Amino acid sequence: MENDNLNDVFQALAHPIRRTIIDLLAQHPLTTGEICDHFDVSRYAVMKHLNILEASQLVLTRKKGREKINYFHAVPLQEVYRRWMNQFQAEDADSLMNIKNFFEEKERVSSMPNLKEKDSFQISQEISIQGKKENLFKALTEEIDQWWSIRLFEDSKLCVENEIGGRFMEKSTNGKQALWATIMIIKPNEELHFQGPLGLTGAVNSYYRFKLRETAENETILQLEHTVYGMIDPAWEKEYREGWNRLLHDFKHFMEN
Repeated sequence: MENDNLNDVFQALAHPIRRTIIDLLAQHPLTTGEICDHFDVSRYAVMKHLNILEASQLVLTRKKGREKINYFHAVPLQEVYRRWMNQFQAEDADSLMNIKNFFEEKERVSSMPNLKEKDSFQISQEISIQGKKENLFKALTEEIDQWWSIRLFEDSKLCVENEIGGRFMEKSTNGKQALWATIMIIKPNEELHFQGPLGLTGAVNSYYRFKLRETAENETILQLEHTVYGMIDPAWEKEYREGWNRLLHDFKHFMEN
């Protein structure tokens, strides 16, 4: 990373409001108005902070109708990290750097006719399950291998490291491995937030959340919210909507039988 870009990143992170904006966008994309609602300062002040973040490339924006959607862009932070990490300390296959490389060689997109530069799509689903939320939370983490039916490899195991930064991983018996996501927020027996590819490929990332809410003595609503953003194949939204519907019903069957 050139020194000018490095200075921009550190300057952007120097103010607490800008750091809070990054925290918000790391959860999911927001409109400029939605960001302004989080602060007791003028819209003009928030816009100035957003302009600084955009100049440092920590925030990317897309127009959607009359609104501007703001996205967290982690590549500059990853480059800062790699500046002081040698090749034995940093993983060459880091997904964020792969995204950066994809955009730097954007001409390759022309050979992928199914990919279109669509901003994002969002999926919201919920399901009622017989059981206490403590038991559902345990099944979402410690027992995920027993009900998560979608796999990338044959003869594999799934595991979730139940801590901030913990990995949701798949490992096969022949040594193949895949990182499905990383835990961003944990609220025990209440919420789990993940960020990661979730099987997606190319210049794309996603953020998804499980939220548990008891509605009766032995009944819990499991809510799912999944946001995908980047270079999106038009078919993915339908496929992921159907995939989540299948997984939630697999989860319900596991808990109730």
